[in-house]
Amino acid sequence: MIKILFLLLLLFNLSFSSDKTFIYFYSPYSDINDFQNLKYRFDNYLKRFGDYEFQPFTNKKSFENRVLKDRNSILIMSSFEFDDFKSRYRDKLKIEFLASKNGKEHQNMILLSNDNSFYFTKKSKVSTSCNEKHSKFILKKILQKSINNIDFITVERDIDAILSIVFNISDFALVSNEAFEKYKNIFEINENLFKVGSSLNSLHLVIATFDNHSFEVENFIDSLESKDKDSFANGALSLIGVDILKKESISYLNEKY
Repeated sequence: MIKILFLLLLLFNLSFSSDKTFIYFYSPYSDINDFQNLKYRFDNYLKRFGDYEFQPFTNKKSFENRVLKDRNSILIMSSFEFDDFKSRYRDKLKIEFLASKNGKEHQNMILLSNDNSFYFTKKSKVSTSCNEKHSKFILKKILQKSINNIDFITVERDIDAILSIVFNISDFALVSNEAFEKYKNIFEINENLFKVGSSLNSLHLVIATFDNHSFEVENFIDSLESKDKDSFANGALSLIGVDILKKESISYLNEKY
């Protein structure tokens, strides 16, 4: 009899328990190393909103696989990753906020070389944390012309792209200037690399949701819109390198993407 009552109580609790709503984060431009500490601090901040949990990813495929299985979630990702994801999977995603750093919505992308001749050949290799389509787009803006037959080496983060030319795995690296400035002194690479050129890239990060999301997702977005936008930016988002959330031009961006 006691076992039966226990089982009934367990089933009752399960039937009325609410699943957590996840906030998934991925950006190839991120230079975060301590993800365990990041998750702990982010989750601690999210307690004020309700039953939400932060889950960062270092691997793009793992991020996409998880997101595709959980469309009832909130996504924090680079704008070009958003563009790439939406174009490949045709999912109805909506940008809710733009995230910027120091009031800047764009970041400077640079092309680095380990040779000051800057000469491209059919055998030239370019390491990049961006997808190939995005990399070609940025290269064209930097070089003011299209370069064909380039072998792209896709890596997880900008620091991996930088190290790939330090160790002669590639001839060029396409990275954010912010990452280069951060790591050039740490790895003493400033004297060995040359800047071929630079170009403004799109927004740092976007916060996005799927269509037809749950009340919990809508409640989180509403909270940011009404009163918690600045505190969330200065608190949780500062942990991933941004400090301002904006709603401006959202309709234009959603039409573009």
